Amino acid sequence: MKNNIGIIDLEFTGLDNSFINDNEIIQVKILNLKNNKKIIKNFNSLKELGAYAQLEHRTARYTGCPLFSKEEFDAMLTQIDLSIDSEFWGFGVTQDLLMLSAYNINITINDIRTFYQCTEFAYRMATEGSGLEPTYLIVTGEYPPIISHSDFSEMVLIETLFHKMKEYDADNYMSIVPFGHCSGMSISDYVQEYRRQADGYRYNNSDTFAYSLDAAIGELEYDDDDDDEDW
Repeated sequence: MKNNIGIIDLEFTGLDNSFINDNEIIQVKILNLKNNKKIIKNFNSLKELGAYAQLEHRTARYTGCPLFSKEEFDAMLTQIDLSIDSEFWGFGVTQDLLMLSAYNINITINDIRTFYQCTEFAYRMATEGSGLEPTYLIVTGEYPPIISHSDFSEMVLIETLFHKMKEYDADNYMSIVPFGHCSGMSISDYVQEYRRQADGYRYNNSDTFAYSLDAAIGELEYDDDDDDEDW
């Protein structure tokens, strides 16, 4: 484990998809767990915040702030004694990584949500909710305080979930389908009953669910080979 560990969270004008790819980073929050230094900074954008983001941030655009850039990001890290090579954790980091890469920022962010999806909480997260607040309730057994995604308050929940990780063992792979029409189903059953969908997902994605599908299919095919030899 690296000396400096940072928790990071980003906010956007909206979420990109296969059709829309012009969203921008409008807020960055980072906490250095080693020295407890933290920073939050808002950024202007070429496009207005989408309706969902506006409901959280109560503004259509952060005018008067600089646009986000790699230089801005590096300066934020330096200010709290982190670097691009530090160990980073976040919650639900897929979109964060994609957006950072659009600014030529390539860092590794470990996903706290994925960790818990490989633990005893996997079924409840798949069937009851795997967002930040539901995961906090499921893991801690406590109702989370009211937070806003537009300030530093949500980082308190993320930090709590980070520290709670040491209390639980995580498997290398998921055992429960974490989302979709079969969420809550065991992956071993899923790859047998929905092999075409499983193959489609694992061929087009590089995440823990895809790797878990690979492992389950590999085990299934190994068992089939053993059965053939016995025959």
